Amino acid sequence: RRRRPGGRGIEATMRAAADAAQAKYKKPAQLLLCVLPDKLVDEYKEIKRVSDMELGIPSQVVAGTKAKIGYRVQRGGGPQYCANVAMKINTSWAASTCSSQTDS
Repeated sequence: RRRRPGGRGIEATMRAAADAAQAKYKKPAQLLLCVLPDKLVDEYKEIKRVSDMELGIPSQVVAGTKAKIGYRVQRGGGPQYCANVAMKINTSWAASTCSSQTDS
């Protein structure tokens, strides 16, 4: 489990986000959107592990530099990258909805 110096770690951060969503909206989170400053393989693997195995909540990881968001990039967005991420979320959401309906 990776922990950045001075940070609380990926798992603790994701748990806190899921708990905050539960407290605010009075229902469990349906998706965790995680924005990383760059394409970081180890962090990506840990996010997927935590979301799948520990929390049971689907996640989508976005590289901030590719989406052109965050303090490290110039102004403007990465519209094609963002459109691809949105399509991926939509596809995953539809698949999970179909599987949960057939499992019932």
